[in-house]
Amino acid sequence: MIGSAGSPDNVRYLLDELGFDAAFDSHDGQLVERPRHAAPDGIDVYFDNVGGPRTRDQLNAGHTSTGNVSPQ
Repeated sequence: MIGSAGSPDNVRYLLDELGFDAAFDSHDGQLVERPRHAAPDGIDVYFDNVGGPRTRDQLNAGHTSTGNVSPQ
């Protein structure tokens, strides 16, 4: 599981408390490169409860298959 968070403290929380395999700060400007590096074979499932530019960048980060995006 790979996660992104909005601060270094939240990144540590994802890694240390929730057991994510990789996590990065979404404010570091590498929203496409970081997931590609953490998941070189592609991303199977993407969940985003923020939306906007983050969603666009993550959807371009290398999913292994296509699916639906349903805005609420």
